[in-house]
Amino acid sequence: MRRRTASLFFLALFCLSATFVSASAQAQETTGNLETVALVEAVSGRAVLQRGTASLTVEAGQEIQRLDEILTSGDGRLRLAFRDGTVITVGPNSRVLVQYYLDALNLQDERPRFLTLVFGILRASVPKISSLGWSVETRAAIASSRSTEWIVEADAETTSVLVLGGRVEVADTQGSQILLTGGEGVDVTLSQPMADQPIRWNETRVIEAVERTTLR
Repeated sequence: MRRRTASLFFLALFCLSATFVSASAQAQETTGNLETVALVEAVSGRAVLQRGTASLTVEAGQEIQRLDEILTSGDGRLRLAFRDGTVITVGPNSRVLVQYYLDALNLQDERPRFLTLVFGILRASVPKISSLGWSVETRAAIASSRSTEWIVEADAETTSVLVLGGRVEVADTQGSQILLTGGEGVDVTLSQPMADQPIRWNETRVIEAVERTTLR
């Protein structure tokens, strides 16, 4: 019964994001090999890696390739260590696509590395050596930075971004932009203009976001 419930849960997650993933797949058609870009440093609870038509249970030490999709259940969390030193922690009930990654030593392409957070929550910790920067893309916004730590949470309509340290630029689908610094956040909704000024999240909200993107 428990296995059946878990299977139904992941089926529901796939159905919820099917439209958005289909659109994202078109943008993924780029040249280059699907080489290993990260390793699963730690995992707790249940998480699934979707690679093409194959579905694999995520385990510590597993290799992650570009275009891989990661799904976590209600008790699932995992930490990804990328080649440039960036660490991405995926929280529970989340779906993440590894869209694009280029080694920092290859200067022929200056596009930032980026992930798509279809839904759920993740924390990005980007070191200064990651000179090309990172972006996290959702339906409502794109959060980008070169060296900092920030949390992004998204559902079908709203994206919330919190900066724990450094600076992050957030842009909405209308082209509006806002710069966040440590302790500041913003909520971006598809149907409403983005706020002109960032806000300071209250302590309870910050603690809750950090806890959901922490592995013990």
